[in-house]
Amino acid sequence: QTLMLELMRGAGASVAVSNWLAQKAAAMNDGRPVRCIHNALNPRDFQLLEDTTLPASLAAKLPARYAILLANIHPYKAQDVAIAAWKKVRRQATDLHLLLTGTGAMEGDLRRQAEELGVDDRVHFLGHVLRPHALKIAQNAMCMIAPSRSEGLPYVGLEAGLVGRPIITSDIGPFLELVTPEKEALVVPVDDANALAAAVLRLDGDVTLRERLAVAMQARIRADFLAPVMAVRYEQVYREVMAADTKTRAGNDKY
Repeated sequence: QTLMLELMRGAGASVAVSNWLAQKAAAMNDGRPVRCIHNALNPRDFQLLEDTTLPASLAAKLPARYAILLANIHPYKAQDVAIAAWKKVRRQATDLHLLLTGTGAMEGDLRRQAEELGVDDRVHFLGHVLRPHALKIAQNAMCMIAPSRSEGLPYVGLEAGLVGRPIITSDIGPFLELVTPEKEALVVPVDDANALAAAVLRLDGDVTLRERLAVAMQARIRADFLAPVMAVRYEQVYREVMAADTKTRAGNDKY
């Protein structure tokens, strides 16, 4: 944080990837304004999945029906909440599995948690998966889940729109900048495994809801979260900083 503050104090402009993060940064920086420019997808990503085939070794690991959490393993991604939810999910949707991508120091703890809860036969750790392969797997999921405790602007939400799958998110600020609950996603309280389980089971039992959320999310991403829009916003920031610098230099030349 000390280094970040020094960088911000010397910057011509400061930008954050969500309004929530911009407010946090401004509070750290003595109230100096920090503007928000949301993350975005490259439009070419929508063609990415058309050209992607899963390696046979990876495809063989996939169960017939699953939900997926795309993230590196880290406390703020809340894989432990997802695993806790699966104890309830397993009782009512016996053939629905949970896939976890990524690696991290917590993996051993999470595996033990799954064993202790009796869901280790339904929770699968895929390890590091190349992004095109991870997205291809997500494209075939019943749903995506993102119970994060903290985020900047969550890329996984953008990717739900990319792959056309419904997503369940926690109710942290950055997700609520991206989705309207019940319109583009189901939203549950952070750290609430029971609510997450209930949302998974609700989606699993309602194909119409799954399709409605997926279509709405894809429309949202295409309208507001593509790289050309983001690029224009960054270009405007650069132009403002350059203009201010030119004005300052011109003023200094008078003395």
